[in-house]
Amino acid sequence: MRHCFGPVPSRRLGISLGIDLLPDKICNFNCIYCELGPGKEFVDHSTIAPPLGDIRGEMEEMLRGRGLKCDVVTITASGEPTLHKALPEVISLAKSVSQLPVAVLTNGSLLWREEVALGLMEADLVLPSLDAVTQSVFRKVNRPYRGLTAEQVIEGLKGFRERFKGEIWLETLFVKGINDSPEEIERLRGAVAGIRPHRLQVNTVDRPPTEPWARPVDGQRLEETRNFLNQELEAVIPRFQGHQEGNTKADEGAVLDAISRRPMTIEEMEESLGYHRDDIEELLQRLIEQGVAQKRRFGHRSFYLGVPLENGNLVGEPCARKR
Repeated sequence: MRHCFGPVPSRRLGISLGIDLLPDKICNFNCIYCELGPGKEFVDHSTIAPPLGDIRGEMEEMLRGRGLKCDVVTITASGEPTLHKALPEVISLAKSVSQLPVAVLTNGSLLWREEVALGLMEADLVLPSLDAVTQSVFRKVNRPYRGLTAEQVIEGLKGFRERFKGEIWLETLFVKGINDSPEEIERLRGAVAGIRPHRLQVNTVDRPPTEPWARPVDGQRLEETRNFLNQELEAVIPRFQGHQEGNTKADEGAVLDAISRRPMTIEEMEESLGYHRDDIEELLQRLIEQGVAQKRRFGHRSFYLGVPLENGNLVGEPCARKR
């Protein structure tokens, strides 16, 4: 399927049915930690809209035809979903097809724009990011489109919090030696206090990043940072635990589609797709031998991902996918 994917094991949301607004990575950030690599288009707006009819059909097939059990519908994009003009219509469509809560993953950079803020009002949950407060650090870690400032991002988040009726879960991802200095964390605490998110989720590099030198901070440092920022807000993100029932034999197309959208471990595929581990391992080995998948070690875990083609796309789908 081109726009709907999953179910995906989400560390924050449980079992997620994903909606990818666009097949190509279009973004106004070029984050050093992004698991998809550099974007195809680096813009601050987009006039391209996904076909609503196709998304509806794919959602109905997955939820009703296949009977998948999910906790949430998550709207994302291979890039930044708030760049795309049909986002409000996609939110309404998702709520009409299922009774599941609708979440939107965003880098939070465009909430200062009135049309972007209004377009998110019907969502149940918005999960924006804020990785830096100082402009120089913001440019190092997120590498934003020209002209965008950290101050704009923060003010946009504050204004959106005042108007949005759902919940806001703010995430900060720390990269060792980049945005984890005591001075930057102190400034971040002030920004978080002004934004007043319902949850603050502190994270670090967890999958193979765009830049190989983007390294995670250790768990103790992450916990200390959480305590400093706000002890009352949820912070360190736990590993996902869950299981999708119903599948027995690993399907090549489903596995290849999954790893073409995001790097995944065998454990994640086992949990989200419901296949037996032995079947997954056998299938992955065959895909690697065929040259359409690759194995990459990051930290103490092994990830599997689709192999990029000459045009920058991934095997299994026409393009790379977002988290």
